[in-house]
Amino acid sequence: MVVVSGAGVVGRVSEAGPHAAIVETLADPQSRVSAFLSRSALEGTVAGGPDALQMEINPRFGVTPADGEWAITSGVGGGYPRGLVVGLVTSVTHRDSATTSSARLMWVNDPSVLSVVMVIKDFMAS
Repeated sequence: MVVVSGAGVVGRVSEAGPHAAIVETLADPQSRVSAFLSRSALEGTVAGGPDALQMEINPRFGVTPADGEWAITSGVGGGYPRGLVVGLVTSVTHRDSATTSSARLMWVNDPSVLSVVMVIKDFMAS
């Protein structure tokens, strides 16, 4: 089950009881989300982290990612529905020797101040 706030993705339910649940947030270094960038439409995988999220971006000839783009869930893999905001690109690193670019994302949620979330129990995968 996917957990979201009004701002975007929080994470996934890892354990659920009758009145409470444990949520694995995107801050967990083991979390992964398939995403695309809002302007360039480049796709990649967002990895969790406590300070910032990292996105490994798959290249496409003639298209480059840029600061200020939104990372949005792509629905690929079925873990999250398409169209949820993940974070904002704050910096992009291009490496000539690598087959991917890397972007640092500012997560749209601060788990230390979240008080209300929604749980998406079911959705149709892309």
